[in-house]
Amino acid sequence: NAAPNGIAVLKPLYNSKNSIQDFSILLLNSAMISWVKDANYKNKKYSEVFPWIKKDILEKLIETVETGTSFHYEQWHEIDETKKWFLYTAVKQDDLLVLTTEDITEKKQAETALNNALTVAEKQKRLYDSIINTTPDLVYVFDLDYIFTYANKALLNMWGKSAEDAIGKGLRENGYEEWHAEMHEREIDEVVSTKKSIRGTVSFPHAELGRRIYDYIFAPVFNEKGDVEAIAGTTRDITEIKQAEGKLQLSESRFRKMIHQTPAPTLILKGDDLVIEQINNHMLQMIGRGEEIIGMRLIDV
Repeated sequence: NAAPNGIAVLKPLYNSKNSIQDFSILLLNSAMISWVKDANYKNKKYSEVFPWIKKDILEKLIETVETGTSFHYEQWHEIDETKKWFLYTAVKQDDLLVLTTEDITEKKQAETALNNALTVAEKQKRLYDSIINTTPDLVYVFDLDYIFTYANKALLNMWGKSAEDAIGKGLRENGYEEWHAEMHEREIDEVVSTKKSIRGTVSFPHAELGRRIYDYIFAPVFNEKGDVEAIAGTTRDITEIKQAEGKLQLSESRFRKMIHQTPAPTLILKGDDLVIEQINNHMLQMIGRGEEIIGMRLIDV
């Protein structure tokens, strides 16, 4: 009666053909009685006192008596409109059968919740991997020893390596020059110590495209205690942007040079307020002013 699991002692009931058709209940412990709520169980049929028992359980009990082989079996039942799981263990003792029944409903519910959580987590991981591996940006993670623990496809393609060859390796092993590796190691240390992100620009070679210019951000990844446990990095190829900026600056430089070299007094006005944006020396000499008027409205000058 002190046992937390249900225990029943059963006696086989035979039909006219000397085949077991059911069991007579000789003894139930307190846990078992609390489930069936029948104190007058003695000598009643097992299938009557436990009407929710399914046919396969009864067949396994009969098989245990006939073969003498113990069995363990999990089964769920609908009891009081509630789904409950039980673990059955049957052992033959002489001409009797001792059946132990353990309520494993909470365990099954925990397993179901865990499986559901794993399913959701796997779905999120597939979504995450799909997003991360289709972006042209380089995405990666360092541990505190400067080792790559993750690298997306864009970064692997830039290295010309597979994940097996690159993950678990350091900066130098993945082709970073010494100055470049030392720079990033200092930055990782800074992120860990300050717990703040840092941003920078660097130029280094691509496996197929040659030397490129990259804008990168290192961000801290915190554990539940608020300590930095890893560094997540994102790097974007800004080579075309830098090249466009260079061309624009060159164009503006040529334009300013053309304005200053023209022999006629010349100025360029911008906007509805006619703000002086460019003015050459001939114009400044003609009006007797200096370059301090650049950025002023024409009417104020």
